[in-house]
Parts: sequence; structure tokens; C-alpha cells
Amino acid sequence: MHTVQGDSATPEAALWRVGRNLHRFQRIESLLRTILLSARFSGTLQQIASQIVEGQTAAKKETMGRLAEKYNKQVLGRKPTAENSGNDAEVHLSVSFSIDAPPETLRAMRSEWRRLARERNRLVHSTLLTNDLETKAGCAALCAHLDEQYELARPLLEQLENQMETRRVA
Repeated sequence: MHTVQGDSATPEAALWRVGRNLHRFQRIESLLRTILLSARFSGTLQQIASQIVEGQTAAKKETMGRLAEKYNKQVLGRKPTAENSGNDAEVHLSVSFSIDAPPETLRAMRSEWRRLARERNRLVHSTLLTNDLETKAGCAALCAHLDEQYELARPLLEQLENQMETRRVA
């Protein structure tokens, strides 16, 4: 246990939790960028190389909300159909990564990703303003909210880490 975790009624404990949660959200964003980079692409080897470079450039600018939205569409959405370039002289590759699950499970998963993006935005834009860090009650309330938020993100982070490990092994 970190030294400021013990007493949740101090500004230091609250701010430590803010940093901890931001770190978790940044880790999730990083994993989303990596997974989305190779979730779907198709074309010739030259086209795929270009898609990867363009994807890396675009991903750097994406927000958590947009990354979660892309994940919902590309990984939890409809499965792509195979395309053919029409040119039999060139080798055409198509790679797709998606999760197969019953529709209600996929809906629940997409909902959790949208909720996570909202929580991240609340942390960055408004959470610190909703509690008075000058009072013990305000600090305790903020710490309780941050602990809850941290645990909300845990299963999604683990899901991404498992997906990355599966890709490494495959």
C-alpha cells in the first residue's frame, strides 16, 4: 500500500488516486492504439504498409472516446467480408481481429467501453471540481469515487492485455 492510500481524507491521497487513475487510462489508450492499428487491414503488401503508417499517425491524435468508439466498431462490431483487389497478378492480404460473442454480450461490452470513455473524460475535465479538497469529507468522497473508477477500468484493461498476449502467442 502506498503511504497516502491509508488516509483517504487528505488532499494528497485524493491527488495520488487521480494520478493512479490517469495512468490506468493512459495504459488503456496505449493498448487500444496498438490493437486498433492491426485490427483490420487489407490490400497488397505495399497498401498494407501504407495503411499501417497512416494508422500510426492518426492514432496519436485520437481521444479515448474515439479510440473506444473505433474498438466498438472494429473489434466488437460486424465482421468484415473478404475483399479481392480484382488483380490476380498481385497478392492481396486481408487481416481482421474481432471478438465473437452473442449480440447481447457485445452490446454490454460496447456499453462498458462508452462508460469508460465518459469516466475518463469526467476525471480529466470535472471530477476535481465536484469535491472540496479543503475538507476531509470532500477528500474522502473524491477518493471513494476514484477507487470505484479505478476498479471500473480494471476488467477492460485486463481484457486488452489478454488480447495483446493472445496476439503475441499466435
